Amino acid sequence: MISDPLLLQLPTLLETAQPGLFSIEDLRDLDRTLESLENDPSANADDILRNWCMARRSIRDELIIKSSDRKEVGQGKPSDSEQSSRTKNFFQELRQQVQDKLKNQSK
Repeated sequence: MISDPLLLQLPTLLETAQPGLFSIEDLRDLDRTLESLENDPSANADDILRNWCMARRSIRDELIIKSSDRKEVGQGKPSDSEQSSRTKNFFQELRQQVQDKLKNQSK
């Protein structure tokens, strides 16, 4: 389960990122990472995804900006029920986004 609010911004960043922020290799690596998390839900997903993002400075910086923008808009922390439903299929949904983006970039 993902609890890091910064990581919860990753799907939004994938949707709204400027072309080139996520390279094809970044997307492939993220897809492999998400696949391993789907297959091993006991893994520490927060740490694994955080490390993935931190290894990619431009992606990390954009996540920080998205997170601070969200705070400025005045959106508070999601309730426990929202958090639970949001993270229930987090890996599957995010992986589907990554695969869709890979298909679009490969064209």
